[in-house]
Amino acid sequence: METSAAILARRSVRAFSDQPVSRDLLRSLVEAATWAPSASNVQAWRFCVVDDPALVRKLDMVSPGLSGKPPVIVVVLSDREYARAKGGQKAADEFSSLDAAYACENLMLAAADAGLGTCAIKSYNDDAVRSLLNVPDGLQVELLISLGWPDPAKSPRAPKRKPLDEVLRFNGCETWGAEETSSHTDAAASQADDEGRTASCAEQSRDAIGAEGKARPVQTSLSEAMSASPAPQQETTQPSAAAYETAFHGSLSAAMAAASAAAGAPPHSAEEGTDGLELLAYMVTSAAGLRGEPAIYGPLRLIESSKRVAAQLADSLKTADPARAEVLRNLATLIAERQNDCMTDEDSFYAMLSEAAALLAKAL
Repeated sequence: METSAAILARRSVRAFSDQPVSRDLLRSLVEAATWAPSASNVQAWRFCVVDDPALVRKLDMVSPGLSGKPPVIVVVLSDREYARAKGGQKAADEFSSLDAAYACENLMLAAADAGLGTCAIKSYNDDAVRSLLNVPDGLQVELLISLGWPDPAKSPRAPKRKPLDEVLRFNGCETWGAEETSSHTDAAASQADDEGRTASCAEQSRDAIGAEGKARPVQTSLSEAMSASPAPQQETTQPSAAAYETAFHGSLSAAMAAASAAAGAPPHSAEEGTDGLELLAYMVTSAAGLRGEPAIYGPLRLIESSKRVAAQLADSLKTADPARAEVLRNLATLIAERQNDCMTDEDSFYAMLSEAAALLAKAL
């Protein structure tokens, strides 16, 4: 495949077959990654390729952005201490992350060239990933890349891209003024890319609309809610809203760590499994990771949890109540097929939520 063809063929794949990926092929992908540019040739990148099914599942439990049950997860790290020793403070603080990003793109293009699917993931719980992989201090987890052979029945659509004239200028940038930026707001909001990074997510979310009709960040809304609580009459050294927020997210991290530790324990029996634990880990790490993410990710994580509950209920009812189990299976399928529309078409995503509610009513 020509380089340009690989660039156009690459997609964010979120549905994989169970066909394994050979170690030789994985090594070749990482080798391609190591030929990426590196500031001062420091090469502070590190790659932990996880292909053990049990460990892949545990990482999946604590990484809300992962989907499609990939057979392989490539954990991309940077050695900040090494970068500092070889290239100085700026290499540690800035260049190491940029270099890791260059390497990731090389790896994903090489994977596309080989017919493999990948998806770059930033929605994971850092503490849990570090714990599961025994990541030493000084190494920074930069990105997770899910990798495997794509499910041919679930090929992702080609993503929308902005017109070249909107993003390209020659010999100067002065025409990218505030006036032009404002004129492109509506167009940009409708062109979420396939990784789900879009300016419209925070603006259009139904769950974070302020009095002025503008979306508010999740952490701002939380702080406002806390500060709106009735104040005591006497003077006190009551912690600030920010302190409450810090404590809140600290408790989520603690709960996540407990779930991560529990994930390492085997189920009580082969039949019992760990489905409930997997759901718990997903919900806790989703809540812990929402701060700073696009507001639309709140409904997305919630409906993903609902899908998992529906699948578990369907399995538990398949003998006692086959008709209800079938409705729940259909509900899980509907969500699985359309939940990622939130990244490309929010109207379709919210229409799916309405369909899901109507379908669920049949199981009540």
